[in-house]
Formats: sequence, structure tokens, C-alpha cells
Amino acid sequence: MKNKGNEKRYGKKKGQVAFEFLVIYTMFMIAFIATIYFSSQRAIFQQLYAEQIYAREIGMRFAQEINTAAEFPGYSKLYTFSNTIRGSKYNLSVYDGSLILFYKETGVFYYPLMTKNVSINGFDTNIMTRGIDTLTGSMVIRNVNGKVEITQ
Repeated sequence: MKNKGNEKRYGKKKGQVAFEFLVIYTMFMIAFIATIYFSSQRAIFQQLYAEQIYAREIGMRFAQEINTAAEFPGYSKLYTFSNTIRGSKYNLSVYDGSLILFYKETGVFYYPLMTKNVSINGFDTNIMTRGIDTLTGSMVIRNVNGKVEITQ
């Protein structure tokens, strides 16, 4: 009789250990999954931040090129650029001495230009906003008699 009693107690203890192991295993799995989730969210945020920085840099390069053309009479250059930012389209426009870059829904960046005397494909940017066609991937920037002319 004693043997049967010990077997029952031992069986209960074995079942309790298995249950405790499952609880501990589940807790570790939840902690692991939470860590992976938060790490992936952080990586996504970092990628979006890097894209915004890259978009700002592209806008700054455009503005610097226009400012360089404004500074030197007779300046002429074929300027090539990426037609997308990490696979996404972007828009550039010039109006009243400012270069404006539109990138995705949240990225609108303004860059001051040294001159308001800019024309794009023959249209004066002081009167109306004019866009630069980014899909072409290139443009010619010239300083003709103190006026910056951009043609594509």
C-alpha cells in the first residue's frame, strides 16, 4: 500500500513540474517575442528617419546647385540626380526664391535660394510655382545675364 501512495504523490509532483516548466517557458517566449517586436519597430522608425535625412540632403544639393549658378555669371552645368528616393517619387518646385521638396505625406522641406530670378523651362518662378520634373533625372542649369535658367 505504501508503494501505491508514493507513486500517486510522485505522479502529482511530476505533473506539477511539467506545468511549471510550461509556465516559465511561456513567460520566456512572451518576453522574447516582445523584444523582437520592439526591435523591429525601432528598425522601421530608423529606416523612415534615414529616408527623411536623405530627402533633405537631395533638396539641399538642388538648392546649392541653383545658388552656385546664381553666384557665377556664365555658369552652365548638366546636373544629374536620382529620379526616386529609395523607390519613392518626390517633387521639386521653385517659387519666389524658395526650393520646395515634397516627399511622401510628411516630408515637405523648404530651402532658401540666393535669388528670386529663376526660370524653369522658360517660366518665371516669381509669378507662379514651377515644378522640376524629377523623373527625367537631369537638368541643365545656366546663369544667363544674372538669371538662373533651368531646362530639362
